[in-house]
Amino acid sequence: MSTLGVYGPETSENTFSRLPVRQHEKVLVWFSRSEGRAWLEADPDLTDAQARPAQVLRLDPTARSTLR
Repeated sequence: MSTLGVYGPETSENTFSRLPVRQHEKVLVWFSRSEGRAWLEADPDLTDAQARPAQVLRLDPTARSTLR
């Protein structure tokens, strides 16, 4: 399974009040690519860092995506 991107929260203060931002949230988002159902077995163990159970979403690329 290859990792396409890993994203965490911006920790600086929101100085643009018209853009609502959740501050002080613990978030980790990553995108990975796998063939078939390999992602079910490749779930990383983040139990030490979790404040709540992980939410796993399986996304399919759009017809024009370069990930096809």
